Amino acid sequence: MKYLTPFAVAIAICWVIQSCNINDVSDTAIKTAISVATSTGLKVAIKDSARRAEIAAYICGPYAEGIRSITGNPTPENFLEQINAFVPQNIKDQYPELLAFVNPIALAAYKQAYEKYQGNVVEIARYLNDVSSGLQSGACH
Repeated sequence: MKYLTPFAVAIAICWVIQSCNINDVSDTAIKTAISVATSTGLKVAIKDSARRAEIAAYICGPYAEGIRSITGNPTPENFLEQINAFVPQNIKDQYPELLAFVNPIALAAYKQAYEKYQGNVVEIARYLNDVSSGLQSGACH
């Protein structure tokens, strides 16, 4: 129950992203939506500033870089497996809220790109770079 609020925030932002026509969504809009979702999720979910800073560090580093490093056209399920592999298990266990609100944000964005670009790895990579930049912008300040 304690992760309901950040999860609700993540879902709301994901709905906004998904409700837009992907043809009309600019790189800046993607980065901004992801940044706002990440920043809001961190602020709402984690009241302890030291804990929030540690979680933000993992979003800024391993998680965002994991997204940026994905190549090809993985299925959405495989996409999550790949990015979650960049976060050590002990961190997942210690900070369960890390993936509780970041995974829905990243997955919603990836599903949209996956469906729209259907195998165009150049466009998917561009989109994922925007998602990664948005995560870093929302967490690394």
